[in-house]
Amino acid sequence: MAADGLRMLLELDGHTVAVAHSGQEGIAKAKDFRPELVISDIGLPDGMDGHAVVRALRRQPEMAKTYMVAYSGFGQEEDKRASLDAGFDEHLTKPLRSEDLRRVMAQLSAAASERTARNASS
Repeated sequence: MAADGLRMLLELDGHTVAVAHSGQEGIAKAKDFRPELVISDIGLPDGMDGHAVVRALRRQPEMAKTYMVAYSGFGQEEDKRASLDAGFDEHLTKPLRSEDLRRVMAQLSAAASERTARNASS
């Protein structure tokens, strides 16, 4: 399963990961886990798609600054636009390339460093 493979890649890089296999489970885990990054497939098995998941997460104040990435087999411009309109920060197309994942993680790390620097100068 793609989620478990992605989990293994991230854990090998030293990240703490929580995996959910449905939209409702993902929302519940995010509330408890408070992730810095959410990667959500668009097609989910419980009738809730990734766009609905990101909309639900974005309504939670504690998730406002969480970086959210759509992950889909569909990569046309209208698919990417729909993901961004729903609230995702980025749209990656399957199969996920390791360089795309590394780029996302580098962006996340850079953003965290900027926040730390701003907080230190305040």
